[in-house]
Amino acid sequence: MNIKKSELVFKIAQIPVDAIMILASFMIAYFLRAEAGFLPVSFIIPLDQYIKWLTIIIPLWLVIFAINGLYNLKRSGLAFSELVSIFTSVTVGVMLILAILFISDASFFSRLLIVYAWIISIILVILGRLLIHGIQRLLYAKNIGVHRVVIVGNNEITESLIAQLSGKFTGFRVVGIVNGNLKRGQGKIRLYKNFSRFLNDKRKDFDEVIQADPSLTDNQVAELNQFCEENGKIYRFVPDLTQVRTANVEVAAMKGIPMIEVKKTPLDGWPRVAKRIFDIIASFIFIIIFSPIMFIIAIAIKLDSRGTVFWMFLDNGRRVKRVGKGGEQFYFYKFRSMFPGTHRQRYTKLRKNNIRKGPLLKIKHDPRITRVGKIIRKYSLDELPQLFNVFKGNMSLVGPRPHLPEEVKKYKKDDLRVLGIKPGITGLSQVSGRSDLLFKDEIRLDLYYIENWSMALDLQILFKTPWAIIAKRKAE
Repeated sequence: MNIKKSELVFKIAQIPVDAIMILASFMIAYFLRAEAGFLPVSFIIPLDQYIKWLTIIIPLWLVIFAINGLYNLKRSGLAFSELVSIFTSVTVGVMLILAILFISDASFFSRLLIVYAWIISIILVILGRLLIHGIQRLLYAKNIGVHRVVIVGNNEITESLIAQLSGKFTGFRVVGIVNGNLKRGQGKIRLYKNFSRFLNDKRKDFDEVIQADPSLTDNQVAELNQFCEENGKIYRFVPDLTQVRTANVEVAAMKGIPMIEVKKTPLDGWPRVAKRIFDIIASFIFIIIFSPIMFIIAIAIKLDSRGTVFWMFLDNGRRVKRVGKGGEQFYFYKFRSMFPGTHRQRYTKLRKNNIRKGPLLKIKHDPRITRVGKIIRKYSLDELPQLFNVFKGNMSLVGPRPHLPEEVKKYKKDDLRVLGIKPGITGLSQVSGRSDLLFKDEIRLDLYYIENWSMALDLQILFKTPWAIIAKRKAE
């Protein structure tokens, strides 16, 4: 792994900062219990003995942090997964302390003190990480420790990468494009007109190469990989759909013959059961929480325009359906946000206002939307009734977007892979751009989710969803 010295310094700094934060947490917990406890203290361990305990506890906790990947050199920025790891690591550390106390029969140790230490440790360790990442981002703004990137490709992915990596605090700077085009306002970026010119250029003032063009020949990919190995550069590539499909493989022997099974998704067996249990419990809780809001929306819809509260019927009188797992159709619940009898207009007289490429339509300045509809659509409140779909089992809280049957008929064969799992109210594509994404980018994100599902990823998407809803859509 090619890691900059400044990055290594910050990674190493996390260890003493964590140790200081753990020590501070236990000291604050001690004085809270001894001096400001809400409950009377009959006896508390003397401070000198307590400090001796900490000399054992702190190294053990740092080991737990390391095992949970909190010192992983590949981590960059304080992501949601790191917050989960901090919570898990501190909780495991507390459980280890309780186990040690139980085995050693140290009844003199205050259990409430441990509860204080548990809560304070989570807060202070996160604050310590925020401090480190904040300093690192300030240095990025001064171009210190920034990864200089060359992108190979000339497509929408290239443009998206340039946009994503151009921020002051990202830690990346695009310094070159191979086989691409430069646009006004993209800064000082070197342009290599062809592949061979880049490989033969004696200037090696960059740190990594990102292959954004999946159409390179096998020889070109081999040359690029060898070039990066010989020059100590990081090599990354954006996979096409075929490469994404083969990302999850499992090797096993059948009758003594080794075979590779391409797994569609980790959501098989117990993980699928766990996801379903989570959906039932969470959707039930959300239905209770949002029931007053749904009641108010229902009244507002009824007062604002004629028609049903829910969007239940198409223009021909048939029930509204969506396509779910395995292509099966199910009755779909959603608040009505348009005037009745206007659904087909999106495919006829309003089609000229479509602003999306591909089989999905997005009508700009849609005249079919009611006054209440504009409000509930803006904040995705029209989708709240889908919680009942989740509770019934037609949908999941997190998954690919549920599409209309007439849209699915236009999907290419590879696109149909998104029907491999239940659709979701929110998903990776929704929190990564919502209606602004190109259809093929939406499919790519949904396939990535299917191939790389985890409960932590679901929680991360749920956590990001409110911010994605608040963010202004380009189409509005």
